[in-house]
Amino acid sequence: MKNIIVSASKFAEHQFHCPACGSGNVVMQGRWVRSFLEQMENGVRTGLQIEQKFQPEYTGVLCRACGVHADIESDTVVAMTQELIERRKRDAGMVEAHKTDQVM
Repeated sequence: MKNIIVSASKFAEHQFHCPACGSGNVVMQGRWVRSFLEQMENGVRTGLQIEQKFQPEYTGVLCRACGVHADIESDTVVAMTQELIERRKRDAGMVEAHKTDQVM
């Protein structure tokens, strides 16, 4: 099984399909989110209203066709993860270059 991360905006474009192969034969993972409103005045809670309407929030897609498991993350989290991976690749390249300089 291959694990990938997909942004919420990309998932929204092709909802209920595998982000890797496009298959519609998927299992959705998620949780239910309950909404609430909290009223504050000068830092003191003056009211709380809980809506009993539960909304699904999808957190992952498991594709039965290609075996990919995709975690659905916010666009910000995906961008930060990509930046971290690129930085690690750059740093690893610098370490390898430094090792070859020492050998020669």
